[in-house]
Amino acid sequence: ITITNALGQVMLDRVVNSDSEILNMGQYEAGVYMVRIVTANGVATERITVL
Repeated sequence: ITITNALGQVMLDRVVNSDSEILNMGQYEAGVYMVRIVTANGVATERITVL
């Protein structure tokens, strides 16, 4: 899992070895973040807004 901010700075880069992961976004400032998940089946990117 990689989370980047609107400037492209990496905020989190973590290897996850389970089927699910809970991320606490409360530690991040308000703004838009991109969450990128790479699996054996492909890559998914989601846009998340923290208020």
